Amino acid sequence: PELASEVSWPDLGEAFAGYMILEELGRGAFSRVFLAAEESLGHRLVSIKVCWRGADEADTLGRLQHPNIVQIHSVRVLADGKLTVICMPYLGRTTLQDVLSERRRAGLKQAADILAIVEHVNGPQTRRLLSRPSLTGTYADGVLQIASALADALQYIHECGVIHLDLKPSNILLAVDGSPRLLDFNLCYDQDRWQPRLGGTL
Repeated sequence: PELASEVSWPDLGEAFAGYMILEELGRGAFSRVFLAAEESLGHRLVSIKVCWRGADEADTLGRLQHPNIVQIHSVRVLADGKLTVICMPYLGRTTLQDVLSERRRAGLKQAADILAIVEHVNGPQTRRLLSRPSLTGTYADGVLQIASALADALQYIHECGVIHLDLKPSNILLAVDGSPRLLDFNLCYDQDRWQPRLGGTL
């Protein structure tokens, strides 16, 4: 059988499935995530996840409506049936892993210090996305606000019959306002359509 490593992934600067590929934001065993411009909608910035046989993930995400779970604009299975393109809003590139890495370099005292890391990692390109900060108070207050939002999202998906199965700091996006979003449901258990897939992080 064909392996994900044998798939021809899109290249930077390429027009691909209605998007202009601008930058690679991340990659895993079965997918790659790109910052892209959606050509048919005024070249708005979006994140697209190009997945090897990823229609199941899109089906699961499409049924989950929660403010702390990444939402999808659209999904498209390419003609050869090998790649699925999931289009999501671009909320920045900072993950919880980025914050944890930066935290080790400098002492954080306020929730605003978390937001400063988010802005630093995002760079000037995403400053126009900045909205009212969702984290307030001390650093500990900010951590509790993030943890509470994630716990609420996890309770919600569990009530929907979904278990993430690959929960880790790099799969938690911190939007430009500091609010967390669960990412990457590619390996999740979904009681409505579970097909086991090997992968994930020990």
